[in-house]
Amino acid sequence: MKEWEGKEKKPFMVINDLSKIFHYKLRRLADESGLNESYRHILFHLVHKDGVTQLELARATNLRPPTISVTLQKMQEEGYVERRRDETDLRSTRVFLTDRGRAFDDASRKLVESIDTAATKGFTEDEITLLMNLLGRIRENVAPDGWCPAKPLRCQQPISKGGNQ
Repeated sequence: MKEWEGKEKKPFMVINDLSKIFHYKLRRLADESGLNESYRHILFHLVHKDGVTQLELARATNLRPPTISVTLQKMQEEGYVERRRDETDLRSTRVFLTDRGRAFDDASRKLVESIDTAATKGFTEDEITLLMNLLGRIRENVAPDGWCPAKPLRCQQPISKGGNQ
């Protein structure tokens, strides 16, 4: 790419560019479908754990409970989620995906698969395996102690104050 010509290339510069490109493409899908960016983030969490309480969803998305409540109200009005009172704890409300929410998730997954396919076009299986191993090692090298792939609030484990931060 021309913008890289004559510049010193560092792994995180490329990783950062790739992340921006990936998120740009996901935002474009959201824009084309009329789905708000914050909706996509919430739907992603519900696909992995449907029927969570609003508080659990707030923790998982790192959004404040009032923000979750207002956003879920809009999402429910637009048919992406359904909210129901918890049968055992009437103080809690549980959130469930609707067919429309699942359809959007399916479209998102297809987009991610197409991005992955385009990104590794011409790569052999061995090269993809090597790439994934190298990226995993980079992640291990820079991840703070106690880090996990999910946000710390979802991991149910504290991130230590010492070590690589």
